[in-house]
Amino acid sequence: MAIKAWNVDISGTRHYVELDHGMMSGKRLIKVDDQVVIDEGMSMSWGHSIPFEIEDHPAEIEISTAGFDWDYALKVNNRVVQQF
Repeated sequence: MAIKAWNVDISGTRHYVELDHGMMSGKRLIKVDDQVVIDEGMSMSWGHSIPFEIEDHPAEIEISTAGFDWDYALKVNNRVVQQF
């Protein structure tokens, strides 16, 4: 599994967002501040967006691939958050 993480500030509060992605199985687990918000089972989708909310703000993680490399992007309020 690939684990990707971001810190995002919303209304003066820092939130920690983590994605566990089963690259071969397609399983996706998203946590915000260590609380599970998305737990999706096996999927063979090669590119997609997973919507959720952080403090009532729209957020999404986009997962895409062009073969063996995977790209991940977190957007909050339609703005990309830098991954660390």
